[in-house]
Parts: sequence; C-alpha cells; structure tokens
Amino acid sequence: MNAQEAADILGVNRRRHGDLLEMLRALTLYPWLNTAEDEKRRVAARWVLTNWKEYQNECARRRDAPTLEPGRQFCADRGEKRPPLRSTVFGDNSKAATFAKCVVCFDG
Repeated sequence: MNAQEAADILGVNRRRHGDLLEMLRALTLYPWLNTAEDEKRRVAARWVLTNWKEYQNECARRRDAPTLEPGRQFCADRGEKRPPLRSTVFGDNSKAATFAKCVVCFDG
C-alpha cells in the first residue's frame, strides 16, 4: 500500500478522527462479513492512519492538480494522456458567439 493507492481507494479530504477511525473500527468489528472491497478499504484506512503525513501530501498534490475538461476524466498516474483542449474563441463555440451577440444588443 502507498499514498496513491490509498487516495484512489479512500478519496481525498478524509478526516482522521471523525471519519477514518470510525470506518476502521466498523470494518474490523466483524471482519468475516467484509467483502473484498471492504477489505481494501480496511487496509487502506489502517495504512492512512499510520502514515497520515504521506496521505495528506498526496491529497494536497491531487487538489493542486489542474482541473479537467468537463465530461472527460483521465489519470496521469496511469499514463493516460490529457485530451486536447477545445478553443473557447467566440467563433468556435456557438453559445459564446450567441452570448456575444446578446451583449452587443444590450449595449446599444
């Protein structure tokens, strides 16, 4: 387990004492009822609680990453390439061009 795997499983912005500790307590109470996914979450939560600083650094790195184009998700850590960005010049986007026409109409 490492910080990237834990952040993939648990997500970012988790709280140490109001969230993860209770999840770990619930997942270890009756471990024979856990599914394979629950077991991954249990292992990840235990790793995060013992390596809190590394997990926080990974969460900060992911929060500071540039925003993605709407409707397209990719993972740079897995080697996927960022799709080309569409231009937002008024002539390329019909909504922007329509909005520009409306602004001109309202101006005078």
